[in-house]
Amino acid sequence: MTQLRIHQLIRHAFTEDLSELAVLTIRADGTIKNGACVRQSPWSQNATGSIHLLVHALDRTISHLSRGENKDMKFVAFFGGEKDSGVAGHFHALLQFPSNADKEAFVEKFQKLWSIKVSDALKTTLKTSVYAKPIKSQEAYSAYCSRYEGATFGGGSEKVVMSRSLKF
Repeated sequence: MTQLRIHQLIRHAFTEDLSELAVLTIRADGTIKNGACVRQSPWSQNATGSIHLLVHALDRTISHLSRGENKDMKFVAFFGGEKDSGVAGHFHALLQFPSNADKEAFVEKFQKLWSIKVSDALKTTLKTSVYAKPIKSQEAYSAYCSRYEGATFGGGSEKVVMSRSLKF
């Protein structure tokens, strides 16, 4: 998937009404013990599969949020951060709120579920957060999310989280 196709997919799948969209930064900060009982970031490439566990936690969070009346929710996430640049790993995401949602309450529920699902997946408690901001431009945001930050997550389509959390 090229960067142009990412932009096209977002433009066609998400509403043009920017008031119904939010950009999210989804974090899980702290350390976990790897197989050798050494503490390290869960975003580390050497963290014994913990990045996959974070993706699984995101999948379970989005799956839970999109049930029932929220089936029209849309969501795409991107990997973010680069250890060598001193930027902790995180997810960026574009969210189209469900049509019936109270936006503030929905983000609060997202934060609570994210915290629970991360703890369940990693079998430890990390400091989690979900920050939401209004969006100014879908194209600018998808370009920002898919930019090259470093070798950890690469750039372009490599940064799209291709998992069950992808909702169009």
